[in-house]
Amino acid sequence: MNADSIERDTMNRCAVLVTGLLVSLLASGVSGHHSTSGIYNEDEVVEITGTVSEWRFVNPHPSLVLEVVGDDGNVQEWDVSYGGAAVTHLQRRGYTDTTFSAGDVITVRGFAAKVDTAFGMLVRGDPVRADGSPIL
Repeated sequence: MNADSIERDTMNRCAVLVTGLLVSLLASGVSGHHSTSGIYNEDEVVEITGTVSEWRFVNPHPSLVLEVVGDDGNVQEWDVSYGGAAVTHLQRRGYTDTTFSAGDVITVRGFAAKVDTAFGMLVRGDPVRADGSPIL
């Protein structure tokens, strides 16, 4: 084996090693992200109207906390998640850290949590004001 073939063999091994490392890093990131199908009932879209108590415009998943009056007249605190949408994704759609303020009354459509006592929702579409007018 001459010096040129040893150098080519070493370069090929390095290329295979680097490619393998990149593939394993990418695969671990993909498999590490979670699915929402086990948490939310994605067979039915529901609608809730409530008062914003908190707007969390942070990664990895922006969310709202809404106070919703339940059928029994009691106030329920709903955690409304934007699921896979990161801050940058929502910014491209016009959202900012001031899109919602405490006291805003809004209507949200999405998938409710599978557990009835969880009061959670995964947003589908953009929330609107209580009168139906667009927020964005």
